[in-house]
Amino acid sequence: YEKALPFYLRATELEPSYPSGHYWAGRVYLAMTNYPQALDELETHEMKQGLREGFIRDDWKRCRDALDKDQSRGYWMKRIEIVKADPEQKPYGYAELYARLGDKPQALTLLGKALAEHDSMENLLADDFWDGLRHESKFKEILKKVGLDPWAR
Repeated sequence: YEKALPFYLRATELEPSYPSGHYWAGRVYLAMTNYPQALDELETHEMKQGLREGFIRDDWKRCRDALDKDQSRGYWMKRIEIVKADPEQKPYGYAELYARLGDKPQALTLLGKALAEHDSMENLLADDFWDGLRHESKFKEILKKVGLDPWAR
């Protein structure tokens, strides 16, 4: 993560209107458990996309407040609350949040739903939040159904 981060940050400098550099920098900061920086980058990513501007600022403020009050668990619980209010949210996103909370049964159930709905699964091998579930038989079964099992660690 330490090696990837400067490249994402540099991308945001080279092309300030490009939101994805902020997204990936935010993901790296989450993996490194630097939540304040992660929230800054993820909020910037959403703002640069021009979606729901007033709601975005309020959502990220609520996330920061939850982080200040209850640390990482509070942050992830607040994210679940916010995501549940979004009718566009797909099951893979829910599964991520529960995996980050350490709720393996719920994360795997939602991951199975993501598979059934043909939701985005391209980062299944790379996303750090699956590390605690990679040994689970249901996770391995999903990898096989997606066709990623030959590359699993």
